[in-house]
Amino acid sequence: MNYFDNPAISATLLKTIAKQSPAHAVERMRSFQSTANMNLGTAVHTMILEPNRLDEEIAIAPDCDKRTKAGKETFAKFKETIEHRTVITQEQYRTAMDMALSFSQNPEAVSLLNELDEREQELYWVYGQKNLDCKAKIDMMSTKHMALCDIKTTVDASPEGFMKQSANLNYHMQLAWYSHALGLEPEHANAYIIAIENTAPFSTAVYKLTPRALRVGWEMCKKAVKDYESYKLKIALNENVNMYSPEVLDLDLPAWAIKEKGK
Repeated sequence: MNYFDNPAISATLLKTIAKQSPAHAVERMRSFQSTANMNLGTAVHTMILEPNRLDEEIAIAPDCDKRTKAGKETFAKFKETIEHRTVITQEQYRTAMDMALSFSQNPEAVSLLNELDEREQELYWVYGQKNLDCKAKIDMMSTKHMALCDIKTTVDASPEGFMKQSANLNYHMQLAWYSHALGLEPEHANAYIIAIENTAPFSTAVYKLTPRALRVGWEMCKKAVKDYESYKLKIALNENVNMYSPEVLDLDLPAWAIKEKGK
C-alpha cells in the first residue's frame, strides 16, 4: 500500500488535531489537495535528497500561453507525459534550483546530509496498549547516530521568524513523533530542521530542537492520539463529533488584544 493511502496515524494528522480537532483533521486528510508551495517543496526535497530521481518525480510544465491554440496543444502534449509526477512551473524550477544551491552552500546542512544517509524512510509501528497503527516518513535519518532531520521551506528562516512558524505549525510535534518512530525518548533525540527560504536571497539555517521543545511536542502528540481515539469511539457510537463543546462557551479577548487596549 502507498504510504499516503495507509490510514495509520501520522504526524500530519496529529498536528491538525492539536491545531483544531480530530473531525477537522480527518476531513483535511480526506480532501487533501497539493498546493503550489507544496509542489515547490517536493521539488526542493527531490533535488537535495534524491537528485538522481528528479526526472522520475518532477514534471516541469512548458512555458506556453494556454489561451492560444498552439499553447493549448503544447500543454495537452505535456499532460500526456505527467503520469504520477509532481508538476511545477519553469519559475518554480528556477526557484527550487536556487534553494538547493543555498542548501549546498551551508556547511552544517551538507554535514547532516552526509551523516544522515537514510533518505525518505517510511517507518511503521504500533503504539500504546491498543496497538494503534502509526507511520512516519522521515527526510533524513541515521539509525547509527540515532538522529533525524526534516527539510522545511519557508518565507523567513531567521531565528525569530522560524521559531514562530515552527510553533504555529507544530513542527515540534512532528519531530517528536519522528523521534518516537526511531525508538528514542523524544526529549533526548538529536532532531534537526533545515529551513530554506523560498524567496531571494534563499537563505538557509540549520536548527536543532531543544529538549524542552521535543518534550512539549511529545506530550501534544500523546494528547492528540487520545483525542483521536475518543473521536473514533464517538463515531462508532454514532455520537456528534462536529462541535467543539456541547455547552455555551465564553468569548473573551486574547492576551494580545488586551495589551493593545492598554496602550
